[in-house]
Amino acid sequence: MIRVLIVDDDPARVPRITKHAQLIAGARTLHVMHQACVPRDLSGYDLVYLDHDLGEETTYEQLKRAPAGALRGKHVIIHSMNPVGARNLQAAIEDAASVTIVPLSSMAP
Repeated sequence: MIRVLIVDDDPARVPRITKHAQLIAGARTLHVMHQACVPRDLSGYDLVYLDHDLGEETTYEQLKRAPAGALRGKHVIIHSMNPVGARNLQAAIEDAASVTIVPLSSMAP
């Protein structure tokens, strides 16, 4: 089973992102959790989808409050519609995690 966390402040995007996760996982079972903010404990997830802009804060601002190494060894997909923000987030976390940018607009509806 692959444990997936989708961090996005717009719940309407979750089905589209879930379909993308299913494509990545293939035949493996997914356990998908959605949150509008970055949780302090990311240890229970194998794949983490991050939006850059989360209401009044950015994901990076929220990640700074997470314990050191929270993303270590994780596969992270940044699905932001903000290309500059996505690249900045990627640069900020790529030493800790395997990071890919996949804009939401490129995911099948």
